[in-house]
Amino acid sequence: MTLLIFHQTANAEPNITSVSEAMSQGNQVTIVGTGFGSHADNNTSRSYLNTAWENFETGVADSIFYTTTGPELVTNTALQKANSNYAARGYRWATPHTYTNVFGVQKTSQLMYGFHFDYDGNFQKKIFISGWYMFPEGFDTGITYDQVNIDQTKFLSLSPLGTLPGGGDGGKTYFNTRRGAVTIPIISNTEDGDLAEGTTDPLFNYSPMGTWHRFDMYVNLTKPEGQKIHDWYIDGKKLPRVHEFYKSDAALVSAGILQGFDYLSWLMYQFEGDDAYTWFQYMDDAFADLTQARVEISESATWDETTQIHKEIQIPLSWSDTEIVVSANLGSFDPGATLYLYVIDDDGAVSPGVAINVPGEPPDPPVTGAASLSGPQGAGLGGAGSVTIQ
Repeated sequence: MTLLIFHQTANAEPNITSVSEAMSQGNQVTIVGTGFGSHADNNTSRSYLNTAWENFETGVADSIFYTTTGPELVTNTALQKANSNYAARGYRWATPHTYTNVFGVQKTSQLMYGFHFDYDGNFQKKIFISGWYMFPEGFDTGITYDQVNIDQTKFLSLSPLGTLPGGGDGGKTYFNTRRGAVTIPIISNTEDGDLAEGTTDPLFNYSPMGTWHRFDMYVNLTKPEGQKIHDWYIDGKKLPRVHEFYKSDAALVSAGILQGFDYLSWLMYQFEGDDAYTWFQYMDDAFADLTQARVEISESATWDETTQIHKEIQIPLSWSDTEIVVSANLGSFDPGATLYLYVIDDDGAVSPGVAINVPGEPPDPPVTGAASLSGPQGAGLGGAGSVTIQ
């Protein structure tokens, strides 16, 4: 089956003229058009262009990632992103527990977290990093639990390892949460609170407990002095930050961040818990690249950075200015859905969307009392990546 979609535009942004092959999971789909730009092959272990990608669907994570103990492999489908077989779960116990991590290895540890990718000292100036996360019911009780002074979880992080005098891991930049009554703030900051932002922005406004949501961060240290270097997104919605990061900020310079990043983390750090509370943190679909150039599918006919909209990143196999081949990643979209495909170039310019049909029949509506599927913010968006336990 071949789908041909034509769309003309006079603008300089990417433009899609045709999409061949049905958008079925794992299909190689060819996208033809203009203005796609270039995309280097940044992955030496697999035959695709992005630096790092892991959706845990084989039950054993790729060895390009590493960990000391690592998050737990989740096999309970009720706790996973829609249409997934496996996910990862992080926690910090008070006493050692035995579990199977995402690499299929049995571990006995208090530290059930840490999923990393390391450039081995090759500092990167531009990084796009993404992951899906779920904070289960009861997470708010956990993070407000007063256990000494450690009350922070870092769940999407970039670090310049070994850049500080005397060693150390330099100034991280990350999404994290901290204790703050039930309105847990979503915070984006550098290490030790430098330029912290988010104290008036509750996490659960964007990612209600019990639902899955996608978090993205893009850093570009090649910008001229004085320009903002970070962008933050949840479900494609760009988060406005009052205290932005600029390339000339003394705090970034002193932390070594301007040298670049070489250490990427998902579920990086969990605050100290105990064995009675259960505020696990769940993660899936770890993705990273050295460019924001990518292909995405969306439920919306309009690319909008002001509203949370369900989107899924496609996995690039080859890329030229006029043709891209991807391995289709439906993620939590269901068969039979009407979706829209977009190409984003390295400058962040986005093509007009083209409609694509996903073969298959939509699933039956959820049965009352069973796990129900919903979109960002719990909206009824038909398999949009969120799971709520009734």
